[in-house]
Order: sequence, then C-alpha cells, then structure tokens
Amino acid sequence: MALAGLSLMAIASTRLVAEETSPASSKSDKAYEESAAGNHKEESPALNRIASFGNLVTLGPGETAPEIVVVGASADIHGTIEKEVFVMGGTVHLGSEARVGTNLVVIGGDVIAAPGARVGDNLAILGGRLEAESLALLVGGRTLLVQVPPLFGWTPAWVARGLAWGRPVPMEVFGVAVLAGLFMLSAIAVAGLFPGTTVRLRETAENGPLIAFFVGLLALVLAGPLFILLAVSVVGIVLIPFLVCGLAVSIFLGRMAVHGALGHRLAVAVALPWLSAPIPSVLAGTVILVAVYNLPLLGILVWGVTTPIGLGAALLAAARHLASRPVDDLVIPGELPAVGFWPRLGATLLDLLLVAGVLAIFRWPQGFVPVWILYHGILWSWKSTTVGGLALGLRIVRIDGKPMSAALATVRCLCAFLSFAAFFVGFFWAAWDARRQSWHDKITGTVIVRQSRPFSFVEAPTVPSADSNP
Repeated sequence: MALAGLSLMAIASTRLVAEETSPASSKSDKAYEESAAGNHKEESPALNRIASFGNLVTLGPGETAPEIVVVGASADIHGTIEKEVFVMGGTVHLGSEARVGTNLVVIGGDVIAAPGARVGDNLAILGGRLEAESLALLVGGRTLLVQVPPLFGWTPAWVARGLAWGRPVPMEVFGVAVLAGLFMLSAIAVAGLFPGTTVRLRETAENGPLIAFFVGLLALVLAGPLFILLAVSVVGIVLIPFLVCGLAVSIFLGRMAVHGALGHRLAVAVALPWLSAPIPSVLAGTVILVAVYNLPLLGILVWGVTTPIGLGAALLAAARHLASRPVDDLVIPGELPAVGFWPRLGATLLDLLLVAGVLAIFRWPQGFVPVWILYHGILWSWKSTTVGGLALGLRIVRIDGKPMSAALATVRCLCAFLSFAAFFVGFFWAAWDARRQSWHDKITGTVIVRQSRPFSFVEAPTVPSADSNP
C-alpha cells in the first residue's frame, strides 16, 4: 500500500510539473516561431546589379541591390545599395531610408537627399549640385563637389541629352546651340578674311586625310603626357596656357578644314562651282556635320574621326606653309648627310629610356625637365651628341663649321621647347624641310648629320671644315 501510494504521488507530481512547464514551453516555441517569422518579414528582397541606359531606375523601400549604374537618366533610391552608385547625365534622389554602401558618383547631374539618407564612403558630384540638410550626416567619407558656373549651367543637359547618347552637338540644348552658332560665325569670318589659308586647310584635309588623322591623333595622345610633364616640372607650368590656346586654335582651324573639304566635295558632286568658294564650302560642311553630330552614336563616331583629321590638317598646313618660304642654301661641313625626323625620334626615344630609367632608380620623377636639359646641354657641348645619337651614329654640327659650344648647346636645348610648344610641329619640321632642320636647328644654325664612320665618347670625331673637300 505504501508503495502504491508513493507511486500515485510520483505520477501526480510528474503530471503537475508537466502541466506547469508545458505552457511555458509552448509559449517559448510560439515566441520563437513569431521571431523567425518576423525576421523573415524584415529580410529585404535582393536584386541583381541594376544597369540602365536612358531609363529611370527606382529602388523602393526595403529593396536591396548590389550596385546601380545609370547613363542618360535619373535614379530614385529608397532602399539599400550594397556597393556603389554611378549616374551620368541624371539626378539621384535619395529617400529617407536610402543607404549607399560605398561610393556615390554623379556626373552631369544633381543629388537630392532627404533627411536620414546615408552614403557609406565618398560622394562625388561633377557638374551638378547637392541638396541635403546636413553633409556630415549624409556622407561617411569625403565629398568632392565640382559645381558648374552659371554661364555653363547647360552642361548637365549636354551630358544627359548629348554625350550619354553619343551626340556631341545636341542642338536642343541652348548652350550647345549658341556655341555652334558662334563657331559658324567665326568660321565664316576667318574664311572671308583669309581665303588663301582656308583653301590650304581644306586641301590638306581633302588630299591626305589618312596622314592628317595620324598626325592629329599623335598630337592628341602626346598632349596629355606633355601637360603632366610640364605641371610636374613646375618650371614648365608657364607654358601650359600657351599650349592650351595653341591646341584650341588648331582644333578650330582643323574643324574649318574638315568642314570646308566636305563642302568642296559637295560642290563637285552637285556641279555648283560657287559652292566651292571658301565661305560657302565651310558653311555647307558645317551644316551637314552639325546634323550628323546630332545622331545618336553615329555623331560621336564621326566626331572622333574628324577631330584628329582636322587637327592634323591644321598642323600639316602650317608646317608646309612655313617650309615653302625661300631660304638660302645650306652648307653642311664635310658634306655629311643630314638626317630627318625618324632617326632623330629614334635617338630621342633611347635618350628618354635612359633618363627615365635613372630617375626611376632615384625615385625623382619631378626632376625630369631639369635633368633632361642638363643631359642634352652637357653632352651636346662635350661631344655634339647624346647616348641615343651615339647609338645611331648621329651628331650635331654647326653650319659655319665651328665646334659646338656650351652656350650654343644650352640655347639649342631651350629652343627645343618652342618646337614642342606648337604641339611638336617644330620637331616634325625636319621631316619635310629641304635642309632637314627642325625649328631649334634653324634658330641656332645647326643640323644633325650621320657620321660616315662609328665614333664614341672616348675619341672625338673629326669633321672636315666647311671649305674642305670630302
């Protein structure tokens, strides 16, 4: 009986404990299920990388995307971007719940941020404006804001409606239309005041477009490194404004050359002789090409081809005009053969590799210009050549037969800056000049010749005098 009573008491107590614990357990399970359901509800839908061309992009509240790239349209963001946002030619609207994980870059557009929006790292706005209550609360990193002056307030529309669609001259943008009109009036004025120059420009572009293209392309490619080199050297900064002005004038005249050549071709095709005159040909070519520049994609392609052709035609026309001037006969001491542009270029490239290598070893790139001047000045005055010239058998001689001096070598080196200040036309001059002289050769009365026998820095080369027989 006692055992039975103990058994009944144990069963009752177990049932009581079970009844007391089961509600708590069920509550805990229910809470866990509710928590899991809640967490599931809070997870935002993950989207793929969003890329759009010309269409508005909208990211709603609670939505997540890795990154957004928009060209030619705007972006309305209220959700979370895990990485970056890049918008060109449009406006970015950031809602109060918008979160950008890393960087936000906008070119040619504005950023309008509501209170509570957040950019994790950096914000860059080029050619637009920023509307936000607090920049410190909006951006976690650095901010780059390059606003457009009121005079160029049309540039965001130019980027959005023009460049983003491959249309370099969208005439519906007021500022672009004004610039196109000013170019047309200026071209007509130049063609009327300088008809001979206009004809030479268009003939150069029309007769040798391929050569003009490569010359212009070379000038454009070398212009960037040249500006950087002058800026790094500090002393060459004063030349940069002159180079920029020279490039702008050359591009303008080159545009006239291409437009005039197109108008002249049209005059020949339709058999209208009056259309081949300087003013009508330039006007007709301008109207045709401006219409082509308005076409999507095709416009930017035609612009990219005609720009180097025009620049090259302007440089070649200027060089040929100067080379055609009458000059006295050149007497090279010892009748040594003068060399043109390509051997000079080869020697210069070897010298460039040598100087750049030495500066790289010493980690002193900003010393390129002074080292380059000292390198040439010392070697020219000492042996009338450089290491590159020695490798190719080239040497500088004076027309009067006298030996090179330190003063003349220094002057020649400084005058070489004039040759590249005109976008390297002074160097190219040796390619078509009858005497194979560059601009700095003409200024200093020198010429580069090829030695009849090898020579070195150890033994000075012997050169017959000007009045001796070879």
